[in-house]
Amino acid sequence: MAGFRNLLLLHLLIVVFALGLTEAAETEGDGDEGQVYIVYMGHLSVESGTSEADGGLSAVQVAHHNMLEQVLDGSLASDRIIHSYKRSLNGFAARLTEQEAQTLYTNDGVVSVFPSRTHQLLTTRSWDLLGFP
Repeated sequence: MAGFRNLLLLHLLIVVFALGLTEAAETEGDGDEGQVYIVYMGHLSVESGTSEADGGLSAVQVAHHNMLEQVLDGSLASDRIIHSYKRSLNGFAARLTEQEAQTLYTNDGVVSVFPSRTHQLLTTRSWDLLGFP
């Protein structure tokens, strides 16, 4: 019986420790970086292509990094950019403060800057929702 209690206590400690780690990881990213913004720069020109340039980055990604580094105060763009959209549209998603987003919006070539939002799914079974068999 004592072995069962020790095993139960060990499992409980592991769960509490894991919850503490996830809480620390969630609050760690809430510093000065702000929230995720999507920077839309219009359509992608045919010449820009996706061939790799510096360090395995495409020419479009290099342009995104260069634009963001002009706005950031000593922070690396590679630490802030989450995704570069380089196939059908020109833009990127990055973790920015509201001030950085406003400054980026004033740059030439930027069409819009808006906060990224996560939408809740209304259904995962569309056929059932529509009444199809």
